[in-house]
Amino acid sequence: MAAPNPEGWPQRVAAFSCSPSHFLSSTTPEDFLSDLLQDLKDDKVSESTKVLGRVAKEEQASQRSTVRFLLNLLINSSLCGLGDWRIGNAVLSVCRNLLQHPNLDQVFIELADLLQFMMHSFEDVDIQDHARFYYTLLTNLSKEKLSGVLNMGTGESQAKIRSLSSIMAESEELSSCLTVHRTRQPVLKLVKLSEDGISKPDHSSSGPEDSTPDVDLLKVYQNQFLNPEFASVVILKYHLTFAGEVDALYHKLFCICLHFEQTDSNYERVSDVSVPCLIYDRKPCVVSLTLKPWRPYPTVLHASAIFTTEDGLSWHTQLDPILIGFPDLFLPLPVPVHWSQGSREQLFHQLWKSLCPEESSQSATSLFCFEVGERSLREVIESSFHKYLVSKQLNTESYKVLLFLPPQFYVLLKIKNSEDAASVSIITDNWKLLPFINSYIKCITDYSADRTQ
Repeated sequence: MAAPNPEGWPQRVAAFSCSPSHFLSSTTPEDFLSDLLQDLKDDKVSESTKVLGRVAKEEQASQRSTVRFLLNLLINSSLCGLGDWRIGNAVLSVCRNLLQHPNLDQVFIELADLLQFMMHSFEDVDIQDHARFYYTLLTNLSKEKLSGVLNMGTGESQAKIRSLSSIMAESEELSSCLTVHRTRQPVLKLVKLSEDGISKPDHSSSGPEDSTPDVDLLKVYQNQFLNPEFASVVILKYHLTFAGEVDALYHKLFCICLHFEQTDSNYERVSDVSVPCLIYDRKPCVVSLTLKPWRPYPTVLHASAIFTTEDGLSWHTQLDPILIGFPDLFLPLPVPVHWSQGSREQLFHQLWKSLCPEESSQSATSLFCFEVGERSLREVIESSFHKYLVSKQLNTESYKVLLFLPPQFYVLLKIKNSEDAASVSIITDNWKLLPFINSYIKCITDYSADRTQ
């Protein structure tokens, strides 16, 4: 049999698919496969495996040469390292036909070796999973059961079920299997949990139980940051739920991957969040969004999701932008858990002194005044700053508040009440934070005043 022209593979595939008996009757099956395999080129794998897959359906042809060729090809080329899904799918299509071959016993060991190699070496998770699935079927099921499982979901009805066994066959449209479809309307949304339902990350460590004259509290505190990961993240919690009434097609979602894109360079890249499933009539899932600020400024994250519906198709949907406000970045002072109240207040004074503009060019001070209204200053402080209070003597009209912002910035407040107005003395080690803290204090004090009217 003359060696065929490699450029004529599409025509050869079509000709063999239409009349395989003509090719196999013109020469012995072994000679046919020998000539075929000698002619295959690495850059023609996707096309040539279609012929191998068709040959794998013929009872007259011995399949041992096919399996050995595919295994040698994967071992001695870079195909596995490249992880091309199309190539992996093409090889698995041949394996699928071999699993249903009447003479499967003759290639059992070689086929098992091929599937094992693919499930450990092919750099595509989907191909690895299918190879592992086929290997499990090959080594655990009888021929009859094996054929029954592999034929699941191959019908043309609308009720077709896509199972793990349904690696794409030649008759299926490539676009329907590979395309990630876009939803016309948002399907999902993230709803931020209220502060009452959120526990801020605990960055406390062990330390002295009481302050003593011999202990430099500021040095002990600052030594914690020798670990670059200490108190470096903010964790925000959200409910992942459906965006109102959605089409019944989306009532059961699986393998949800939430992706976030930043709009500035003030944060480290936000990792994707995976959710196993979301069912329409069940409770929403709680997801945690971990932020690692370089500069703790308000920001906006664009969010999207890719998920799989019950029919096996993949979908992409856009979510509403996520607004990260300045108060979302506040953390309580990360001091050792055993520090007394006196130690915390002493550290507050030491930090205040160290943050004076004379000590640092980046530091800044400010003064903010507001009318308390009918509500007491204590109520205003408790509603907005109770997690960050350093002084706990609530029977006075003077309060100390320390806001810690990762990776290591501070906003210290001394709040005093005098007659009809309250004053807030502000100091920070980053003057660029002043506009944000002034806006925040104005917001909470205006809100308090409005509620009394």
